Amino acid sequence: MQPRIERIDVSTEELEGLLEQSRPMLSEDGYQKLKAAIRTLGYVTGLLEKQETTLAWLRELLCHASTEKTKAVLKQAGIETGDQKRKAPKKCTVMSPARWRMKLQTRWTSSCAR
Repeated sequence: MQPRIERIDVSTEELEGLLEQSRPMLSEDGYQKLKAAIRTLGYVTGLLEKQETTLAWLRELLCHASTEKTKAVLKQAGIETGDQKRKAPKKCTVMSPARWRMKLQTRWTSSCAR
């Protein structure tokens, strides 16, 4: 079980003020990420307080689906996949209704003969 998180009442403005104070110690990329996280937290908190959202929508907002290719992810993990190409699936042929009836009738009669 995860330890309980202590709740601290703090506004988005207070968090942004603390971020501005610590800006000299952060890289520009780190500063932008923290600023975006604070704004996202404020936005989600507002939605939850007004009860204007669903859990499914929050999941979609916060937990983006990965669009990376499996091959790239495996390569990054040190797993080589080789350059094997998949074989194309067999072509599907469309049968006419008369052909389907004939096929079904053949199966039915052969199963009755047993």
